[in-house]
Amino acid sequence: MRFPIIIALATIPLAGCDGGMASLTDNELRAQFHDCKDLGGSRKIKAMTCTEVDKECARRQADGRYVCR
Repeated sequence: MRFPIIIALATIPLAGCDGGMASLTDNELRAQFHDCKDLGGSRKIKAMTCTEVDKECARRQADGRYVCR
């Protein structure tokens, strides 16, 4: 149960950098996407990270890469 939270917290520094989420592999992004959907959206830090994950999923989808399903 702590593992998804650790992943979410580890990506916070990436969220502030240009293209931080873009540096994630498709598998890493997919895992974070599913963690966000599975855990719900109650914590502010997690919500910020999940917002960045959603943006990156949408960007990749626009490029024809349907990573987040």
